[in-house]
Amino acid sequence: MTTLHDVDPPAVAVDSASRSEPTSEIAPRDAGYTAAYIGMAACAAVLVFLLIRFTVDDAFISWRYGVSLTRGHWNWNPTSQDKVEAYSNPLYAALSFIPALLGFSTELFFKILALGIGAAYLRVVSRLAVPRMQRLVLAGFALVNPLFFVHLLDGLETTSFALGISALFGRLYLRGRLDRTGHLLAVAVAFSRPEGILFAAVAEFWTYYLSRRRDDLVNASAVVAGLGVYWLARAEYFGKFFPNPFYLKTADQTSVVASTVKIFHDLQVKVLLFVALIVLAEWLRRNRAGARSEQGRPQRLSPAQEATPVVLAATSALIIFTLYQVSNLQMDFGNRFRWQLIFPIAVVLLARPLFVPRTGAEKTAAPPASARWVALALLIGAVAVLEGGSSFTAHRTTVIVGACAAFLAVLIAWSTGRTAALIAGAVGLMTAVSAVSAGELVGWAVYRYHLEYAHHALGSAIAADRSLDGTIAVMDSGALPFSLNAHQRSLDLGGLADPFLDQPVPPAVLADLSAVVTLGGGPARGGMWWGDTSSGPVFARLQQGGGFDYAQGVPYADGYWLNVYVKHGLGTQLLRALPAMRERAVANNFVPDDKVLDDHLFDFPFLRGRPAQISGQASAAGK
Repeated sequence: MTTLHDVDPPAVAVDSASRSEPTSEIAPRDAGYTAAYIGMAACAAVLVFLLIRFTVDDAFISWRYGVSLTRGHWNWNPTSQDKVEAYSNPLYAALSFIPALLGFSTELFFKILALGIGAAYLRVVSRLAVPRMQRLVLAGFALVNPLFFVHLLDGLETTSFALGISALFGRLYLRGRLDRTGHLLAVAVAFSRPEGILFAAVAEFWTYYLSRRRDDLVNASAVVAGLGVYWLARAEYFGKFFPNPFYLKTADQTSVVASTVKIFHDLQVKVLLFVALIVLAEWLRRNRAGARSEQGRPQRLSPAQEATPVVLAATSALIIFTLYQVSNLQMDFGNRFRWQLIFPIAVVLLARPLFVPRTGAEKTAAPPASARWVALALLIGAVAVLEGGSSFTAHRTTVIVGACAAFLAVLIAWSTGRTAALIAGAVGLMTAVSAVSAGELVGWAVYRYHLEYAHHALGSAIAADRSLDGTIAVMDSGALPFSLNAHQRSLDLGGLADPFLDQPVPPAVLADLSAVVTLGGGPARGGMWWGDTSSGPVFARLQQGGGFDYAQGVPYADGYWLNVYVKHGLGTQLLRALPAMRERAVANNFVPDDKVLDDHLFDFPFLRGRPAQISGQASAAGK
């Protein structure tokens, strides 16, 4: 991971001077910071131990592309037909080719990658030329933030995307332009998520606006044009202008007009809040006797460069208030969609010194950041936090308290010119967007075991039955299809990986079905959950007979069953294995989460080379 900036020579000199100070003067402060870091490291170790076993089902969607690529096809299925773009992170989908090619556990590969990304962030923070209090807070954004590790270790791109944005705009904030590494970083951000293309384009435009250099214009134009060519090429390859997830998440909007009306209706209160706080802060500034003026302070950055955090915050808020507002954001566990856009704001606004420390040993020659620009970025982030999300609805009190801390910091910094309060504001911002309960953490820690006994076990059993060599239809696009044989074709009935999202399922595909795995609230025949895509014709075929035999499947949890329909005469081996699989799943997946965690405390599924049917460990009392 690229560092946010090169350490300024004055900061290096300061560090050397601080080490030459008498031990008696700096030892108490050093001891306090050392104790804080030790405490945070201990907290991080516990969180890693608890959450490293968490891998979300959606991660396996992207990883399936790497498996297909080993067979020569860039597709969810190992075939050149019926291409579908089911991933939202082309970078991780491409990286999954490496472990698939080497025969290495894909899950373990991404756990190692995640730990490396986390370590790189801490390394960058340790090199920042800012007061040690800011470095401590920046380290704390990761080390004592459970959602940092939830999103870092879940197999998705959430944390790496957030850190990529932080590094991209951090370079602009500190250097005033992007070098070759910065342009590569912009490309990486663009390939991390669809929203990343907007961040990359804004960063490229901003680097030219700051420098007004011809070579920056040429480089920025080349990057933006290259991203445009890529987007058109992938649209031509997959046959759709947007990936499947986009169509599914925005399907509830009837028209562009309806979406626009919804956006403006919901923005009214937030715009009024934003304007009211700015007016109040300006009134306090003008009426406060003896307010410190920033005009006489030494400035090394241009006003435009000082505004970089505001540009970042405005870009994040634009996505939250528009695209996210009209989308049905599924799998928004841990408020991940808004978290990945708010986290970079808090990091970047602390990337420059916010105050000159009183202790001589810490003083730096770099001027503190402009109070009002940083306050404005924090205010935009705080208003965006109040946009409804899973975290806001589940942890309303924590979100409001954190946002209020940010608002108070804005008032203080704007009216007095003192930026030290903004550190507390940044902490409030991160607290608001990272709210989580202990029960949620335990639930995520045991999530992967539920998958192991249900989705992975059933997928592996289907793969082991050689008679089931036709298409396997399943109401899941992640863990279960990933457990099938590399050559096996699957049909996603949920929609994310369904190539027939806007067209009828070809009769040849229906005729090729060997088995259908449905999801439902219980083991009763016919109690399947219907989707909006290929599930219609497939389920209609099952209900009409269609030559399929029904068998009770396995439960993921109480009220969540995976049941099986097998074409008549096939699947003898699978049908024989189902009763034992079901018994293990009932014994383990109907147990309270804390009991599951006790039984699997030192059992890490990603250390197994391939998803396997594991033996039950629940006690008889838990059955």
